[in-house]
Amino acid sequence: MATGRPQPDDFLKKSGTETQGETPPDLTIAGITAQVEDLKKRVAAAQLAKQADIERQVGEHDAMRAQLPGLIESLQITQDAIDYFTSTKAAGEFREEDEPKLKEIETTATALQSQIAVMEARINFFGSQPDIFDHIHAIALTMRDGEKKGEIMSQGIESLTTENSVIAEEVKNSALELRETIRERDATEQKLGALRQKIEKFLETAMQGLDSGKHWDTYELLNGHKGVPTVEQLRERRGQLKGFGHGKEKAAIDIMLQQSDLLEEYRKLRDADKVLEEQVFGKPKETRIAQIRQRIEEHMIKAWELHEQTGIRKSLYEEPRIDAPEKVFADLQDKIDSLGGRELVEKQEHGKLVRVREVVHDTSEKKAIRVFWETASYYSYGKRSGERLSFCTFRKPTLESD
Repeated sequence: MATGRPQPDDFLKKSGTETQGETPPDLTIAGITAQVEDLKKRVAAAQLAKQADIERQVGEHDAMRAQLPGLIESLQITQDAIDYFTSTKAAGEFREEDEPKLKEIETTATALQSQIAVMEARINFFGSQPDIFDHIHAIALTMRDGEKKGEIMSQGIESLTTENSVIAEEVKNSALELRETIRERDATEQKLGALRQKIEKFLETAMQGLDSGKHWDTYELLNGHKGVPTVEQLRERRGQLKGFGHGKEKAAIDIMLQQSDLLEEYRKLRDADKVLEEQVFGKPKETRIAQIRQRIEEHMIKAWELHEQTGIRKSLYEEPRIDAPEKVFADLQDKIDSLGGRELVEKQEHGKLVRVREVVHDTSEKKAIRVFWETASYYSYGKRSGERLSFCTFRKPTLESD
């Protein structure tokens, strides 16, 4: 007696589908599943074959449509020649030796007419097939829409690149307004960098005997992660080290206190740099750099809106090209580079000839423009950031509210 859970094939046996007590192989669950899978494969293969045939016929249609204007033009030229010969014949200017030429041209015209008629009939046949007509119609709409959008995009890009000249002049004027401040700040930062290198050597010497676990507070003060320590901070920490067991920390701090003049010079330069930085950056929405950045944002938003309105595809299957934002920003960069003395030059890199932008004309004015633009390019709402401006920066702009 059979026990256990019934199997799917058992139901086929009970339903009377078998006649000899055994389920035919093709009526088992496995057999039915195999038949369904086989049918699916045949249907998919038929669909692929149909699609391939449609694409072949569409390709033939497109090739004929491309050839037809040339044939019609050739027929018109041939017909004009026949008309000319016929007119001269009627006027009595036709010579006997011209007769073979006329016959030859008439034969050519007849052949062209026949070829055009066959081609037009074939094109009309393709157009009468629903699947092919839908495909042809979609391509025609895409091409017509692309031509219209291309015209709008060209006009939009021309308008935006014209405005680029105005923005570039604004960058130039803003740079010249801040030229002295930027130059002074640049010099201050160079001095700060040189001083910091000197101080870091003393810090390395002072920390040699310290353990980050045992001497955490002093270690943190001297490791430079929170900036160069001030004389006041060092003295305060030295005063906290009372009693025994702090010899290494005391020695480390004393080494640095011997460089009090160097540390004090660094502090004064850093304070001066902060004042200059405030003059350049100030509050996020109030400085020339912030104003220029916002001006460019608004300008590039227009370019992205133009892209959304007129994103053009080469075919039905590809993403729209990012022509407007990329071209507008590249043109702006070119104009500012030109004002800043940069030009494209050819040079050898890794055995290949490449074109790179380099400073070829340098003056204090051009340097001020470069420094201003480079500062603005890394600047976002009053804070430094690692994001350099590009046409993609403004794809999803979020303008801060005042």
